[in-house]
Amino acid sequence: AFGLELAAAVGGVMDVSELLLVLLTLAFGLGAASHVAIA
Repeated sequence: AFGLELAAAVGGVMDVSELLLVLLTLAFGLGAASHVAIA
């Protein structure tokens, strides 16, 4: 049971970090695009 809980916790953390990575990538991409548009 502990192994399953640990796997679920690790999976949840991976999902959250992956989501944050996607959001950071989108934010960076939009920021770079806006800088290029302004320049």
